[in-house]
Amino acid sequence: MDLRSIVISTILQTSSLLVVLSVIIPLALILIIIYTWQYRKLARKFSKKNLNEAFRQKKLLEQLFDSLPDRVYFKDRESRFILANKFVSRIMGEEDPRQLFGKTDFDFYEPRFAQAYYDDEQKIMAEGRPMISKEEKGLDMDGNEIYVSTTKIPIFDDRNKVIGIIGLGRDITPQKKAERELKQKSENLRTINLLLEERQEEIEEMAEEINAQSEKLKKFNEELERLSLVASKTENTVIIMDGNANFEWANDAFEKKYKMNLDSFKEEHGSNLRENSSHPNISVILNQVYITRKPYTYNSKYIDKTGKELWNQTNIFPILDLEDEVTNLILIDSDITDLKVAEEQIKKQNEEIESQARELQKTNATKDRLFSIIAHDLKNPFHSILGFTEILKQQYDEITVEKQQEFLDMIHASTQSAYELLENLLDWARTQTRKVNMKPSRLQLSELVDEVISLQSLQASVKNIQLINEIDKGTEVYADKNLINTVIRNIVGNAIKYTREGGRVSLSATQKNTHVKIMITDTGIGMMESQRKALFELDRMNSSAGTSGETGTGLGLIVCHEFMKLNGGHISVDSDPGKGSTFTMTLPGKGTS
Repeated sequence: MDLRSIVISTILQTSSLLVVLSVIIPLALILIIIYTWQYRKLARKFSKKNLNEAFRQKKLLEQLFDSLPDRVYFKDRESRFILANKFVSRIMGEEDPRQLFGKTDFDFYEPRFAQAYYDDEQKIMAEGRPMISKEEKGLDMDGNEIYVSTTKIPIFDDRNKVIGIIGLGRDITPQKKAERELKQKSENLRTINLLLEERQEEIEEMAEEINAQSEKLKKFNEELERLSLVASKTENTVIIMDGNANFEWANDAFEKKYKMNLDSFKEEHGSNLRENSSHPNISVILNQVYITRKPYTYNSKYIDKTGKELWNQTNIFPILDLEDEVTNLILIDSDITDLKVAEEQIKKQNEEIESQARELQKTNATKDRLFSIIAHDLKNPFHSILGFTEILKQQYDEITVEKQQEFLDMIHASTQSAYELLENLLDWARTQTRKVNMKPSRLQLSELVDEVISLQSLQASVKNIQLINEIDKGTEVYADKNLINTVIRNIVGNAIKYTREGGRVSLSATQKNTHVKIMITDTGIGMMESQRKALFELDRMNSSAGTSGETGTGLGLIVCHEFMKLNGGHISVDSDPGKGSTFTMTLPGKGTS
């Protein structure tokens, strides 16, 4: 082979080395950034026993990251710096990389540089496609213009949404200079050939330059070895596969997790990711990676040998050759079990808070309506009392005795109405504030009903209504006497109110197993279905006038419903318009204690 051929071959080999380096170095740097980020995240989980070792390893990783002779940085969706190594910060004129946080290239570069960088990054994040090894102008630490080979890769969240970029930059000014020199030498090759013998010294200089490039390549290989060491020692599981997802290499964390080396794992579970992944759609995921040439992230659940439920977050990264074909896949598993547990707890708490908020809103609206009704109905009897007393006060000597008695009867009726409303309101308020003093005991039901009839007899006699106690002597219930007395008195009072003159109200009881059913039946005007359904609901509370114009709010039945629940009982009603009503109360019988 003549000297000319040797020179041409050497030039071509040098050019190929530059192309290979421009692809391999950014990919390698991507791995170190990913490993460093995951390592810092999980380092917080180390036990106290391993804290010193973890801290030492963390410092080594930070020193490695800051010692890289290239630009390495992360930016958010608005192209603001969120992480950078010292090489980047020094170019920007800042000794501490943290000074870059939240700033953009416009804070450090001339607009002609900053705008170009910003436009590229926004396009990358909008399209979700990386920019690989773009040659562009930049500045060195002295402010001189240089050529930079830049790779920028979009970062995706769990929902495959771009949230930022990873940027890698390398000064290729010497390479560009070498390319120009090679181009010039290629153009002048014929002249060089003619002058070869006279230019022996220049050829020797080129040979020295080629040797220098070989030394650089050697250093790059050493750097890759160090990166490989970092990948081996990270706490995350790292697996390198060929283009068909066959396992080729796994780090130490893989053996720690599965309690076996890679060869044993392949023998037991298979050598392909499709065979041993816990995700049911792993084939679909791999096909998407092959089609899009983009990384993919998914979560999966599995049960370990102790039966504990664990969660993994898996990231699959495709490695592409110069022809954009997938040559390898890199899989990184991270344990996110604690995160999942926290998410579930937060979700449950949020659901409880929302439920409580809805219930509170409904309760407040109901109480507002209740107090509005009470305020209205409480004013009416006092208006009557004030009106009649004002007349008596001013015209007492002019009013006949019969008229004075009529006024006093009206004042008494209004006072009684106001008192009953206040009594019901106080009873309801006690149930809401949990201040009801419960003292359950065995009660003779017939005697209790006799007491109520005695109290209500005057009201019934005004309308000539019969009150009949049909309850057998010896029938017992287990309940609080005062609360049950209030319930029966309210229901009997309502029965009298809605029964016409000459009607009938009867009380009876039956015992079944351990419970007693008490029925209060009237021959009154009855109710429609819509009225029955609203009787015991505070937010639908309403009341109609009695057969003699008696008024009320309906709050008494709400109190009855609450008191029955406190006594472990239940209340219901059966009624038809014009056919009267039957209120049925169920209470624990004498066999309960």
